[in-house]
Amino acid sequence: MTQGLSGSRGRAARAPSIGGDGAGGARLEAELGYGFRMQDGVLTPCARFGYEVRGRRRYRLGTRFDLGAGLAVGLQAERKEGAAAPEHGARIDLRLRW
Repeated sequence: MTQGLSGSRGRAARAPSIGGDGAGGARLEAELGYGFRMQDGVLTPCARFGYEVRGRRRYRLGTRFDLGAGLAVGLQAERKEGAAAPEHGARIDLRLRW
């Protein structure tokens, strides 16, 4: 089992990216996470930040627990800011491979 900046379970680390959003504006996104080996799997807390030239921002904090054998559970909270009122959301991910 690998862990660290190279990603848990062989996933590559996500580098900051700059690109267009298809509507004529540029954006910057960055994500940081680190996998901690636990007794039953790998726990990966992570933080993500996104910024668009038009002033919209997105913040996401969460964690993912990879239990091995193709099972992973994740929980994330997100905040989007811009010209309108801030939006908040929560996300639960369940991944099962067989």
